[in-house]
Amino acid sequence: MSRLNLNIDFVLETTQNPDLAEAFRDCRQVVLDSIDQNFLTASGPDGATWPPRAHAGDGHPLLIETGSLRIAATGRGPGHVTFWHPLEFSIGIDKNVQLGGIPGAAVHNFGYPPFNIPQREYLAPTEGALDVCEQIIADAVSGQLGI
Repeated sequence: MSRLNLNIDFVLETTQNPDLAEAFRDCRQVVLDSIDQNFLTASGPDGATWPPRAHAGDGHPLLIETGSLRIAATGRGPGHVTFWHPLEFSIGIDKNVQLGGIPGAAVHNFGYPPFNIPQREYLAPTEGALDVCEQIIADAVSGQLGI
C-alpha cells in the first residue's frame, strides 16, 4: 500500500493525552486537497512535471484513464484508506481489488523500472500542505495546553 504518514510524536513532550482528532480531520483534508492538485497539474508534490507517456495519443491525462486512481487517492471513493492512531494518521490506496482497491497504485506512485514505468508521485502532499498541517496541529496542542 502506498501511504503517507503524519507522525507527531513530539506532542508527547508537551502533553500526556492530546486530543488531536479534530486537527487530524482538518489535516487530512488539507493533504487530500494537495494530492488532488498533483493530479490537476500532472506533477509531483515538489512541482516537477510527471514524465510523459512512452506512447502518446491515447487521449486521457496522465494517471486519469478512468478516474478511479484519483478518486481513491483523494478520499472520494473505493480503494481509499485512512488509518487513525492516537498520534498518527496515514492515508493510502488499498491494492485489494475485492475491497475496491487499485493494484497498480504503488507502481505509478513509486515507478517500476523493470517495466519502464517512471515514477509519477501523486500520493504525497506539498511542503505548503505540510506546513499548514503543522500549524493546525500546533494550534490544537496550544489550545489544549491553554497557551
